Amino acid sequence: MHKIVNGENEIPRIKKIHHVPSGAPIGLWLNQGSCYVQEEQEKFKEAQARLHQGYNPKMRSEISRLKSFENLKSYSSCSPSERAKGGFYCTEDGSYMQCFCCGFVLLGTPQDKTPYICHQEFQPNCDFIKGLEVGNIPKYEVRVQQNIDIDLDKVQVYSIEEKRVESYKDWPNYSKADLIRLARAGFYFTGKFRDTVQCHCCGGTLSHWEQEDDPWKEHAKWFPECEFLQSKKSWDEIAHLIKEYDGFTGISVMYTLNSVAYSLYCLEMLEIKTQRKSLRLHVFYFLCNFHLFTYFFFCFFFPVTRPENEWLHDAKRLCSSLRDVYNTSAFRNMAQFSDCATVSIDLKHIFAWVPMVMKNINNQLMQKVSLPILLKNLSYITMIEGAAGSGKSALLRKIAILWASGHCPVLQRFKLVFYLSFTGLQKGQNLSDMIAKQLGMAQVCLSEELIRESIRKLNNQVLFLLDDCGVTDLIPHCIEDLMLQNHINKVDMVIGIQTHRSARVRQYASRILEMGPFPFYSTFYILRKVFSHSIVLVELFFVELGLSLLLQQILKTPRMAIIICDLWIQNPNPRIETRNIFEAYLHRCVRKYPYETEKLEKLASCLGDLALEGVFSNRVDFDRADLEQTGIDENKALCTGLLDKCTAQMLRPVYKFFHFHFQEFVAGRRLGELLQSESVESQNKGLHYLKQMDTFLKVMCSYKLFLEYTCMFSPGVAVKIISHILSHADKKGFYDSKNDSSKVSKNYLDVCLSQTLLTGLFPSTFLEDSAIFSNLLKYILNLVYIAKSADAAAPHILKALTGKSLCYLHHFFLDYPEALSVLREFKVNIKGERMMKTLEYSGMEDTFSFLGRPVVNEELSAAYAYTNSYIQELKSKVGNINKFLMNKKTGLSGQNLHIFSRMSNKYKIPMLNLEVGNTEQLEEDDLNTLLAIFAVTEQVKLTLEDSNGFLESNQSAINMYRGIFREITIFCHHLRRKEEELIISMPFLESLQLTFTEVPGTMQKYIFNHPLLFYSGHKSIALSFFSVEVVGSLVYLEVLKFPQGDGMKSVSLSAIPQLQKLPNLKVLSMQICLDDSSIYELAKIAKEGHLQALQQLNLNVNHDITDSGWRSFFLNLDKVPHLATLLVSRMYTHNLKPSASTMMAFVQCASRLPSLLTVNMSGWLLDTEDVQLFETMKKEHPQAKCLSLNWKWLVPVLPIIKEDTF
Repeated sequence: MHKIVNGENEIPRIKKIHHVPSGAPIGLWLNQGSCYVQEEQEKFKEAQARLHQGYNPKMRSEISRLKSFENLKSYSSCSPSERAKGGFYCTEDGSYMQCFCCGFVLLGTPQDKTPYICHQEFQPNCDFIKGLEVGNIPKYEVRVQQNIDIDLDKVQVYSIEEKRVESYKDWPNYSKADLIRLARAGFYFTGKFRDTVQCHCCGGTLSHWEQEDDPWKEHAKWFPECEFLQSKKSWDEIAHLIKEYDGFTGISVMYTLNSVAYSLYCLEMLEIKTQRKSLRLHVFYFLCNFHLFTYFFFCFFFPVTRPENEWLHDAKRLCSSLRDVYNTSAFRNMAQFSDCATVSIDLKHIFAWVPMVMKNINNQLMQKVSLPILLKNLSYITMIEGAAGSGKSALLRKIAILWASGHCPVLQRFKLVFYLSFTGLQKGQNLSDMIAKQLGMAQVCLSEELIRESIRKLNNQVLFLLDDCGVTDLIPHCIEDLMLQNHINKVDMVIGIQTHRSARVRQYASRILEMGPFPFYSTFYILRKVFSHSIVLVELFFVELGLSLLLQQILKTPRMAIIICDLWIQNPNPRIETRNIFEAYLHRCVRKYPYETEKLEKLASCLGDLALEGVFSNRVDFDRADLEQTGIDENKALCTGLLDKCTAQMLRPVYKFFHFHFQEFVAGRRLGELLQSESVESQNKGLHYLKQMDTFLKVMCSYKLFLEYTCMFSPGVAVKIISHILSHADKKGFYDSKNDSSKVSKNYLDVCLSQTLLTGLFPSTFLEDSAIFSNLLKYILNLVYIAKSADAAAPHILKALTGKSLCYLHHFFLDYPEALSVLREFKVNIKGERMMKTLEYSGMEDTFSFLGRPVVNEELSAAYAYTNSYIQELKSKVGNINKFLMNKKTGLSGQNLHIFSRMSNKYKIPMLNLEVGNTEQLEEDDLNTLLAIFAVTEQVKLTLEDSNGFLESNQSAINMYRGIFREITIFCHHLRRKEEELIISMPFLESLQLTFTEVPGTMQKYIFNHPLLFYSGHKSIALSFFSVEVVGSLVYLEVLKFPQGDGMKSVSLSAIPQLQKLPNLKVLSMQICLDDSSIYELAKIAKEGHLQALQQLNLNVNHDITDSGWRSFFLNLDKVPHLATLLVSRMYTHNLKPSASTMMAFVQCASRLPSLLTVNMSGWLLDTEDVQLFETMKKEHPQAKCLSLNWKWLVPVLPIIKEDTF
C-alpha cells in the first residue's frame, strides 16, 4: 500500500486530481473511504483561494525552491532536493508543495515515486515536465555564461541606451527583471538563449535574471574592468558593490577568452588596467561550461616564459589525473568491511540531503545551508564540524565528484581540487607525497614544486578538501603551513573535523558550519535508492519509524542509514530491533581502523565498565576523571563515535554516549563478558550488578532493554539472568513498588511512562495478578529466544509457571506444551467491537437543581469543580480512543491452535478463565479454537459482559462441554430462555453471579434449590439473596456487598461480627447502612486482624456517621495491610467539615495502610491545611508515587458562596 506524508501525519492516497477554478490543478492522494478524505478535501477547497495560480517567477530558481523547504519536517516521504528538482516549492503555510510552472499542488508522494514522477503522471502537459524552456535555474548553475562573440556592427548601435531598451521586446515572460535598469547598466538582450544579456562594451554575458537582482552589482562583480562600468561608477562604488555581493568571494570574470593567443595578447593590457590592489585581488579568468585548459593560467607579476608553458602542461595533466581518480568506483564508494555483508553506496548516484547550519565566531547558529549554497560561498577556509558518522566525509567526496564530472558550473572556477584524508598521514609528509599516496597517483609525476607553483599561480582556483582532520593529534606540517600562510596563498580549503577537535582549526576558519541531525527523509532516500527492487520494505519501515520514538531518536546520522541497509541485506525485515542496530554500529566503530582493531576491542570493554557504572548510578554524563579511571583513550573513543564530547569547554568537558540506550547496550555487552569470564573476580563483579535487579519495576522498566542487550551475546548468560529473575519473582516484595528504588531520569521517558502505568494501573497488592505475571513471562521468554537458550532455560520457566495464572501465549508453549498443564488457570479474552462509554451528563443539571445548589464558605469552595470543561475534555479523549478502538478487534483467532493440538491426550489445562465482552456470535475460526481449548481443559470459569445471546449463539459448543463449567458471572441485561436452560443443565456449576434488576423466576428457584451453590466454594455474594446468618458460613467469600437503606441499618450492627468468619474477603461494600456504633464495630473487627485480606472498602453515602464517629473509625482502623482503595464520600447536600482532630486521625490511619493507593472523600470540606497535612504524610508513605486523595465534587452548577457574618 502506497503512503504519502503531510508533515508527520501519514495519509493513504486516492488516485484523484482536484482542480481549482482557474484551472491550476491540485493533486490529492487518499484512500477511498478513508476518514481523512473529507477533511483533506475541505482543506484543499480553502487552499484554492490563497495559493498562487499559474507561473511563479520567484520560484524558478531551484535554490529558491530548496530554501522554501528549510523547515520541512524530518518525518517526510521525500527530501527537499527531490521536491525542488521536481519543480516544486513549499507553500507559505507549509502544508503543500506547488509547481512553479503550472501551479500543480501535491500533498505528498508515495515511497515508490519521486515528486518529479508524480508531477509527470498527474500533470503531463506542464511545460517544465515536457522539457521546454520555462526559465528553470538548476541548483548548480551560475549567472555568468560563456561569452558570445561581440558583433562589432552592434557595438555602435547598442552604445545608445534607447536601442538597448528596444532589444528587450522579445524578452521571455518568465523573467521579471527590471529591463530599464538592465539597459541602463549597459546590457542588451541577445535574443539567442533564455534571458541572456551582454554588455555592449566589454562583452560580458550574464543570465538567470530574477526580479530583485541589481544589474549594476552584477556588472561590477563579474566585469569590474569594463570601461562603460568605470565611466558610470567610481572605483569606490565598484569596490562597494563587489563587497556587498552574496557569494563567490574573490572571483570575477572580465573578458571572453576564445584562445590562448588572445589571452597572451591581453596580458600586457591587463597589467596596465589593473591599477588598484583592492580590485586586483578579485580578478582571474574564469570560463563557465568550457574546458579547463582552453585558456591560459597566468600570474600578473611574472612574464610568460618556456618554464611557464611546462608548468601549464604538468598542471593540465594533474587536473586530468585528479578527475580520473574522483570518477573511479574506489573513490565514489565509501569504505566497506570485508568481514560482514555491507551495502555499496556510490556517491555519484546516491547522495542524500545533508543539513548544515552556519555558525558565527561565538558558536551561535545563524542560518541553514544547503550544498549548492555551500559551493557558491566556498572561499578561504571553511570548517565543517560534526560528530563521527555525521556525513562529513561523504560531503567532501561528493564535492570532488561533482567537480570531476565537469557538469557542475558552480565548481568550474576551481582548476585543481585535492581531496586528502588525515587518516594514516604522518607529521613529516610533504604535500605531493600525501596527494600521490592517498589518491593512488604514483604513476603521475607529482613533484612538490608543481604543487607549490600551482598554488602560487592559481590561488583561489585551487580547492583543498581535508577530511578526518583531528582524528589524530598530528596535523602534517605542510597542511599547517598551508593554513597559516593562506592569507598569502589564498587557496580555498574545506576542512571536515570532529566537533571535539574543532578548536584547533577554528582560529584559521573564515566560515564555520555544523552538520545537523540527519533527517528521516534522507534516510528514506538512501533506502529507496539501494532497495529500489523492494519498495514495499521501505514503505513498511516508513510506518515502523513513525510509530517508534526510540528509532527516531537513534537514526540521526548517515552512518545509521547505512547500518539499516546492511541489516536489510542480511534480513530484509522492516521491524528492526535496536539491539541489532547497536551491534552493527559498534562493529563499524571498531572496524573503522583495521590496523587498530585489537586496541579498539579493548577500548570497547573499558567503555563497557564506564557504561555499567552509569547505568546503575543513573548517570549519562561523565567527566575526564571517569574516563581516566576506566582506562579509556579519550581521543579514540571520540574519533570512532563511541563517545561524544558535549561541550567545548576545555577545562570541564562532558562526555556521553550518543544515546542512552546505546550506553545500556555497551553496558550489557560488558556485563555479559563479566558473567561468562573465567576470572572469579570478574564473575563476582558481574553478579554484583545482577543482584541489583531485584524488583518487578526494575526488571520491566529500568533495566528492561539493558537485560535484552546482555542476553543477546550468550545463551549461558541469558540462563543466569532468567534464573535470577524467576528466583526473585517468588520472593515477597518483588512486585511491591514501595521496594523499588530504580532510576527516574528525564532521559528515560519511556521508562517513566512504563513505570507510571504499572504503578498506577496495578497497585502493589495486585501485582501478582495474571496480567502482570504474563507481562513478566512474555519478557522472559523474549530473552530466551533472543539468546536462543530455550532448552537450557525451560526447567526454570516450567518451575515458575507452576500454580500461576496466565493470559499470554508464546511459541515457547508450542515447543513445551506441558507448560500449560502446570498453571493454576489460563485466561482467554474475547472482545468484540469495543467502544469506551462516557457517563451521560445531559440530565445532571436537572438532578442537581432538584437537590439544590451547594452552599459553602468561600475558603472551602475549592471542594467543588465545575463539570462542563471536564466533560468536554473527557468526551474528546473518549472520542479519540473510540476512533482507535473501532479498528481493533480481538478474538481467539490470534491464539495458536497448534499449541492445543499438541496437548491433546497428553496434558490438560487445570482451569480456563474465559472472559467475553461485546460479543454475541463467534466466527467459525474462533469457535474452532475455543473447542480445541475446551478439549484440553478440566474446568471453565466464564464471565460475560454486554454479550447478550452469546450462550444461545454458541450453544452447540458449550453444551458439548457443559460438564467442565464451574463458575459463571453474567453482566448483561437479560438471559434468553434457552440460555437459562443451558445454565441449569450444567451439572457441576459451583458459582453463579447475575447482575439483573430482576432475576428470572426459573433462575431464582435454581439458585436456592441447587445444592452445589450453597457450598463453601461460593466466592461472591450480594446479601439481597441471602440472610445475614448465611454470611458467616461462606468462608471462601471474596466479595461482599451489603444491601442499602434504612432497613439495613437496624441489622448492620449484628451482621458485622459475622465478618470475622470471612478470612478471604477482598471487597466489602456497606453503603447507606452505617452509623457511629456500627462503623466503630467494623473498625474493631479489622483491628483484631479479621480483615487482613481486604483490598477495597466502600463506605460511601453513610450520612448518619458524625464527625466523632469518623474520628473513632480512623483511630481504630488497622491491620488491613492490603487495603488499596478506601471510599468514604458523601453527597454535597450532607457535607462534612472535619475537625482538626478527625483530620489528624484520618492522616494517621492512612499512614498505617502500607498498600493504600486511592482515597475518595468527596463531600468532605477540606481546607488548605487539611490537604497539606495529607501531602506531608504522603511523602513518607510506601506508595508515595501513586497515592491519591480525591475530595472535590464535580457539579454542573457553580456553588453558592456563603457570605461571612459578623
